[in-house]
Amino acid sequence: MINTSTSDENLCGLKRTDFQKTVDGKQTDLFILKNENGVEIAVTNYGGAVLAIILTLCKIPALAFALGMFIPLELNVPLVVGGAVNWFVTTRSKDASLNTERGEKGTLLASGFIAGGALMGVISAAMRFGGINLVNEAWLNNTWSEVLALGAYALLILYFIKASMKVK
Repeated sequence: MINTSTSDENLCGLKRTDFQKTVDGKQTDLFILKNENGVEIAVTNYGGAVLAIILTLCKIPALAFALGMFIPLELNVPLVVGGAVNWFVTTRSKDASLNTERGEKGTLLASGFIAGGALMGVISAAMRFGGINLVNEAWLNNTWSEVLALGAYALLILYFIKASMKVK
């Protein structure tokens, strides 16, 4: 259970009244979130621009940082793996044009897989809407389904690496 404190009694020592201002016609505030273990986090609805400036000064893309904070881990891991594959493929040669060509080929392949996944998602939704369910729940609850999925994921990563490295 998370409680939102409305008093100035908190472990972080921040005063809510210091954050209760009107900036450009918008009310700002400080929220202290506390869980059942007594762990607190202070969150304000003002300061995103300051964080974006700090990230920019540190040469960290603010949008990528924000998406990384917002997107759940099960969706974020494939993005990190894709970035690692891209880094690997685009740094294997001292020839910058070859690395660029490999990166572009990898982006093209990944875009095709993303589009194919989106199309299959639409087809799957249409099948479910039509009352067709091909999901085998017993298989999904089996540990071997996860092992097979990880194996297929590893093979897909190897395919992206090999296919991206082959340029004419």
